[in-house]
Amino acid sequence: MKKLSLLLSAGVLLLIGTSCQEKVDPKDDTTAKLATVVTVEASNVLSSSFVAGGNITNDGGASVTERGLCYGTSAGVSVDNVKVPAASAGKGVFEVTVSGLNAGATYYYRAYAVNSAGIAYGSELSATTPSAQPATVTTAEVVDAVGSSATCGGTVTDDGQSFVSARGVCWSKSENPTVSDNKTVDGSGLGEFTSTLTDLEVGVTYYVRAYATNDTGTVYGEQFSFTTIEAKLPTINTFEVTEKTTVGANCGGEITSDGGARITAKGVCWATHKNPTIDDNKTEDGSGIDSFVSAITGLTEGTVYYCRAYAINAVGIAYGNERPFAPWYLDNGESMLLVKGGTFTVGKNAVHTDSGPNTWECTLPDYYIAKTEVTQQLWAEIMGTDYLADQLTDAQKPDGYICYPVGRDDYNPQPYINWFDAIIFCNKLSAARGADPCYSVNGETNPDKWNKSGEWEKSVVCDWGKNGFRLPSLPEWEFAAGGGEEPLQTYPGTNDFSELHWYGQIEGALPGGATEGLFTVATKLPNKLGLYDMVGNATEWVWERWFEYPGGARTYYNDVITWDYGARKAIKRGGSIWNWGQQVYYTTSNWTDPIDDHNWPCGMRLARTCVK
Repeated sequence: MKKLSLLLSAGVLLLIGTSCQEKVDPKDDTTAKLATVVTVEASNVLSSSFVAGGNITNDGGASVTERGLCYGTSAGVSVDNVKVPAASAGKGVFEVTVSGLNAGATYYYRAYAVNSAGIAYGSELSATTPSAQPATVTTAEVVDAVGSSATCGGTVTDDGQSFVSARGVCWSKSENPTVSDNKTVDGSGLGEFTSTLTDLEVGVTYYVRAYATNDTGTVYGEQFSFTTIEAKLPTINTFEVTEKTTVGANCGGEITSDGGARITAKGVCWATHKNPTIDDNKTEDGSGIDSFVSAITGLTEGTVYYCRAYAINAVGIAYGNERPFAPWYLDNGESMLLVKGGTFTVGKNAVHTDSGPNTWECTLPDYYIAKTEVTQQLWAEIMGTDYLADQLTDAQKPDGYICYPVGRDDYNPQPYINWFDAIIFCNKLSAARGADPCYSVNGETNPDKWNKSGEWEKSVVCDWGKNGFRLPSLPEWEFAAGGGEEPLQTYPGTNDFSELHWYGQIEGALPGGATEGLFTVATKLPNKLGLYDMVGNATEWVWERWFEYPGGARTYYNDVITWDYGARKAIKRGGSIWNWGQQVYYTTSNWTDPIDDHNWPCGMRLARTCVK
């Protein structure tokens, strides 16, 4: 038993001794071998340096704690000569730069690696440093010589087999400046660089040239001279907005002066408010003074936008004139807006043609009015394309029944409509849309059954309580055109006659330079209520025939205006492009035509009573 206890004690001591021994890294034990090293041939061999390295393909079973390159001027180099350790250890490829060499000398080098087994070397190679030559540098043109600064630079195209330690430009008020004068330092090595010259005097002529320094010294590029100026902002004009779609348009600009400084950026900016800036939506259309055209995208139809071109130079940002526009709004003339009623003075502060000098107060209920004039598309659907053919003269029918300058197009206003045609169209459209016709003759609402002989307009009655389509009354048209609230605008959309071409096709402002014609609806800006073409394009019939303004006050539709049947004329509104002067464009201006005459500028706009 005593012998067994001694054996057990010895076993326990043996276990304790074993568990307390320090663990040995298997890569650091005595079985490790030297690493395997491959020397990589030198590259970028210059007069005083070259780049070389190695590849540790096998660490010999122990961690590589150091690796690098050793070199000397005699064969058989080792780490006892000069060594350049790599920045990191371990296996794999590494690279070092050997510098401080003599030009025209041969150097021997090889890669090395250190692990616990010792130092391993790659094969020995050699490289001969070339004789240094002067570098080659070119000077860039001077730009943006504005105020106290200018921009220049250069390109080091050849380092002369010697590292370019410094490069830049130097300048002086005297010719052939050197680095002893004013200079910039713009890095090192080969390649292009840009320099900024500072602390210049305005109106002074300077000389500038690029420089490059290598082991042979400093060389210079060609010399340029420049005179600094007190630059101004650019000047730029904004082009007309063209190529409008429902979601986009084209615009652009013409830079008439760069202000004496290079244009570094240009484009157009736009917003739904006036005076847009580059902080709003913008395009970027390069640099330089050339004209440009930009595509404006992401628009919403029926929305008014403001656009202007911009140009940037060293002084700042300049903007061109503002161009308001709206994307093309597709409408056949049937879509309507609700106008909130109110009390206003009909004919206030305006020129009245064929209507007498008086004004009168009118109270209107809410009503609907169409966003655009009735188009050829809607007219053809309801009336057929041959409806007017028998009523026009041969001279009026070179293009079917549509005469130049109107143009045959679905979204052009329907022309040649007389007052009778308008009344008939309204009832036919009402019947087609399942609404109650507003007009009747001797109690009959079907126009095909009306007796249209003699002065039959005397028998036409309007039921203002029906929900069908009708012509707007004169006060309804005027209130909507003027913006739907007092004070009404002088012209539909604006109080400024110089802005009128923004809101309508008017004389002298038509596509292609034409002076008369009807064009696609809704290509101009809408007025405050969102109504298009209430000035320019076609004239529009209203319900009333010719009458003298009565004075006093009236409430619609309880006390609708009466008229004079004697003249057989009806009133038109809208200031057609076929005009006799500025007064035709007033929101309040009337003009008249015989109710059965067909004139090419005559069209119509729909209205409806807001039936509760």
